[in-house]
Amino acid sequence: ALMVTAFTIGHSLTLVLSALSYIAVPVPLIEFLIPLTIAATAIANLVWKPEERKKALPVIYFMALFFGLIHGLAYATTIVSLEGREGLAGHIFAFNLGIELAQLVVVAAVLLISFILVHVIRIPVLLWIRMASIIILLVSVKMSLERLPALLPQKL
Repeated sequence: ALMVTAFTIGHSLTLVLSALSYIAVPVPLIEFLIPLTIAATAIANLVWKPEERKKALPVIYFMALFFGLIHGLAYATTIVSLEGREGLAGHIFAFNLGIELAQLVVVAAVLLISFILVHVIRIPVLLWIRMASIIILLVSVKMSLERLPALLPQKL
């Protein structure tokens, strides 16, 4: 819950600032960075050691906040393109609420799957975290590489 809150604070801040045109970041850069944030989280899970959990918590929360900042930039691009600038405050609130509900559904689904795998099927927790992280890492790196050409200078 604390990580989701940190992520929410980050993306809410940049969502508002970007939607109100206080900050602007090129869409191809955002689309490249988002899967990299997911890859970084997967890598953190792969190197995480259970005995370091308490020491790692402040770093994990900072990562969630920072990655939320990047994701919020993408949300702002989406909301402005869908809704325009008229009534933006209400649209931002509604959009943010929808994103939060979606995040909670995803977190609940992952927790349910994790519970079933760890407590019913009896897969060791560390094995489950590492298997899922490897899959997520591979998919997110692939997604970043697919978006890389949009960042490179185009030939004339």
